[in-house]
Amino acid sequence: GFAEPVLDMERIVLTFSTPERLLEELRGLGRNLHPARFPGLRGRAWRQKLNEELQQQSQSEALSLTFEVIYGHALKPKRRLQVEPEMRVSLDEMRAQLKRP
Repeated sequence: GFAEPVLDMERIVLTFSTPERLLEELRGLGRNLHPARFPGLRGRAWRQKLNEELQQQSQSEALSLTFEVIYGHALKPKRRLQVEPEMRVSLDEMRAQLKRP
């Protein structure tokens, strides 16, 4: 029931100098809603391995996160009269129709 839908998309790339800053930003952004995410808690060894791998990657290239944001909106169309062979239109409705462009 909507008319003239408009969609727009933009990519936001955040770069970080340290793995600690990247992980801090992820914590601030919220949860991991990926359906294949690990369901339990991770241990200290896993966290240490993650930090080491991020540190190695940050030495060869900048650490970055990319987000795709999609915006959309649409307008409700103005009501149109359904044209039939025989129609009954009230005077108020006819005045309203004449005022529309």
